Amino acid sequence: MRKRPLRNDSRAKVEQIVDGTSRLLEHHALRDITIIMVAKEAGVARTTIYDFFPTPFAIFQVIARDHVTRSWNWIHAEIAKADPQSLDALIDASVDAASRYFNGNGAARKTLFGSGALELHVIESDWDLMSARMYRDFMQPAWPVEAFSTADPFRTMGILMSAIYSTSVRRWDAITSEMADEARLVSRAYIAMREQTWGMNSL
Repeated sequence: MRKRPLRNDSRAKVEQIVDGTSRLLEHHALRDITIIMVAKEAGVARTTIYDFFPTPFAIFQVIARDHVTRSWNWIHAEIAKADPQSLDALIDASVDAASRYFNGNGAARKTLFGSGALELHVIESDWDLMSARMYRDFMQPAWPVEAFSTADPFRTMGILMSAIYSTSVRRWDAITSEMADEARLVSRAYIAMREQTWGMNSL
């Protein structure tokens, strides 16, 4: 988005544009969405969109960043309801909640996991770190590593899960049950491999 202070009426226009684009993403691929389509869906002039966003991709970035936080809050709440009592159960609850959130929200799914664009991958990496924080909220295993450091297995789990979700979304526009199972399997295998070197077993 263009860097300049927004008045209240400008904020309302930006929200109108972002909301309209989010609706389009429920039924269209990112590559198919044009400024003309956004203008029609949002009920604004094309020139108004260009006042704030030079391309549709700039709108996708705003949507993606918003869903990093939204998805974390929603998935975190769903895991809390499941009340997992083990790391094994926590992995299941996390994958189940992520599948429900992203499969039910086309804008989140496509902007976070459906694009090969570098800029959106940077945003996706924010989601990886938030995933690690979420796991740490529910479990603090006695691993000999600093929490949230590059050596923290939860951070790597977030990266692995993101890669699997991205592959699934790009191929089938959904996190399929088969790919969700793959995320569980890979996460458990990775944790088991790391813990083997420490003589531990949290699963």
